[in-house]
Amino acid sequence: MYEALAQSMNAPAVWLLNQIGVNRGYDSVKNFNIPVTKSDKNLALALGGLTSGVSPQQMAGAYTAFANGGKVMKPFYIRKIVDSTGKVIVDNTEQQNGRQIMSSGVAKQMTSMMLGVFNNGTGVEAKPYGYSVAGKTGSTEADNTGSSDATKDKWIIGYTPDLVVATWEGFDSTNSTHHLENLSGTGVGALFRNEMQTMLPYTKNSSFNTEDAATLAKDKSKESSSSVWNTIQDKANEVGSSLEDKAKDLIDDAKNWLGGN
Repeated sequence: MYEALAQSMNAPAVWLLNQIGVNRGYDSVKNFNIPVTKSDKNLALALGGLTSGVSPQQMAGAYTAFANGGKVMKPFYIRKIVDSTGKVIVDNTEQQNGRQIMSSGVAKQMTSMMLGVFNNGTGVEAKPYGYSVAGKTGSTEADNTGSSDATKDKWIIGYTPDLVVATWEGFDSTNSTHHLENLSGTGVGALFRNEMQTMLPYTKNSSFNTEDAATLAKDKSKESSSSVWNTIQDKANEVGSSLEDKAKDLIDDAKNWLGGN
């Protein structure tokens, strides 16, 4: 599944939602503060098929749960407003407690999977140089353009333990002259990378408490293979020792039978 997520494959996502149940998936999406309606209770939900859509702010807020050990935070634009008399009008400088919507273990596993998006998946070109970022890319095919490669909009949501960035580009309405092209090195990938490279130097640069799922799977496979080989060697040594003991017994019996010493 981590490979399917990294490569943004649609079928596995729909299969998984069908396995866990649409109602359960719908309730989970609501927990992330994504605006869904009853008409969104279908398998299209797995691919982001929402009746009214979602904003970059809402997506950034949803992904804070992965970056904060399972606690979803409320995004805001204004940190603080103080009027001419010194009275505080708005104050968002206090750290939020957040709302726990999944266990820290699940958040860690999801982060491990989403690291692959930027390491070897659809977000490779968007990865900021020198930083580890987890997240997800997405796009919507454009209608009425005459091109199968045309897209209506593109998304990249990425995060570190210190920062969540949601980047979107696209058109409200598309046609043959108004749509996005899938050109390497341009568009949302380059935009996201530049955004992150500008902002990340001003963060704590905290490290994730996990590795890419592909790396973990490879290490586990090596450990498993090594364990099997060690077991084979141990059994072979046991058999060898047993044969050696049997041989010594036969030699001793033969000596006794022949009257030797």
